[in-house]
Amino acid sequence: MRLTNTHKHFGVMLLLGIGAWLFAYIGKAQGLGWFPSVAAFMITIWVEYRQWSRSGKPFMALLKERGLDSMVDILAGNAGFWLGYNVLLKLTAGGWVA
Repeated sequence: MRLTNTHKHFGVMLLLGIGAWLFAYIGKAQGLGWFPSVAAFMITIWVEYRQWSRSGKPFMALLKERGLDSMVDILAGNAGFWLGYNVLLKLTAGGWVA
């Protein structure tokens, strides 16, 4: 099975979420609140923007061609981060931190 771009977004952000969880849980920094989740969302938007800017096509043409695919990639990345960070904090810290 070949990994698609969406799988890569999910996997990389899952690893980043686990890293953020390690920092928050082991480093006793659970008070970060929403910051890691907001930062992860901004990172996924930036990654998609970089992919679009490398193509050299006009924005509206890219929106028609790749708009839905980009939205799915952004959602997959954020789902991976949520799973790696928020769910692990819920399981280990006993409450939703973010």
